[in-house]
Amino acid sequence: MSEPNDEWDGLLFLEPRDDLDQAILGVGERGTETVLIYSRSRLLEGLERSGMSEEEAIEWYGFNTIWPQQSGWPVFLMDDTDFDASTVESE
Repeated sequence: MSEPNDEWDGLLFLEPRDDLDQAILGVGERGTETVLIYSRSRLLEGLERSGMSEEEAIEWYGFNTIWPQQSGWPVFLMDDTDFDASTVESE
């Protein structure tokens, strides 16, 4: 990941940044908006490093990332699942 720079001004960062910036994979697009892309597994690790238990981190993630959905809200890559695209049938 590149370090946040002036091009990232105006993007919505999750707090506390000291623990959660390491979970940023980069930037992407949602419609016409440029948004940050976070790794879900790294985000949970950062929350645990900040002093939360695993259960508290999962609860924080569910409450603070899934529901808010405001303009500029980041995308969360579910990189901690066993998803296998080869098992999905195409139409």
